Amino acid sequence: MAANGTICQSPALRNNDRCFYHHRDQLRKVVFQQARQLKLSKDFADYPAKQEELNPEIMEALELPSLDDAAAIQVALTNVTRAVMSGHIDTKRAGLVLYALQIAAMNLRDAKLKPYASDSVTTEDADPIRPLYPVNCAFFPVPNHPAGAKPPKRNANSTLGNLPRNDFPSIGLTPDPADEKVIRDRLAQVTPAKSNGVVPAYFPYSGAKADAKPAP
Repeated sequence: MAANGTICQSPALRNNDRCFYHHRDQLRKVVFQQARQLKLSKDFADYPAKQEELNPEIMEALELPSLDDAAAIQVALTNVTRAVMSGHIDTKRAGLVLYALQIAAMNLRDAKLKPYASDSVTTEDADPIRPLYPVNCAFFPVPNHPAGAKPPKRNANSTLGNLPRNDFPSIGLTPDPADEKVIRDRLAQVTPAKSNGVVPAYFPYSGAKADAKPAP
């Protein structure tokens, strides 16, 4: 339903009561709700610096569309505004994004992203964009590692960005069974009585107190 009360006439997705647009909008709202819950959790509530480190992943999770039409610009504008109001993007960066959205909106009348029927279109990308490292690879590059040496393998404590990969697994990436943290967590799951009631840290830096607020 639109803000003016009118009912959306777009067809609903299969096995869903919402259309594509409203379904994705609802999913983005869920991302914001989860982000707020995460930042208010015991691991982040008193650590503003750690909360800041989550912001890039929060924004990436929104999967904002490319700014190639008016609807995409409106979606980006809506969610950047939500991010600013929720504190997931700082005002200086938000200002740059909003300026970019303004330029994109101005360029719409002159932009031609779809080819005309008379245009010649290539069917092969001769020089494709290459990722930073192979997709779904269990290895990742480390700066200044010896030339010709095999990059170190990820384990349960390895990170990509700011979030630990064992808590946010990617396809084809499994924790190292020989890693001490993996062994300790699995033993705690099998024999909870021997864990002395201590719950394994959800984030590797959950015990850090460097930026903790003083108790009232």
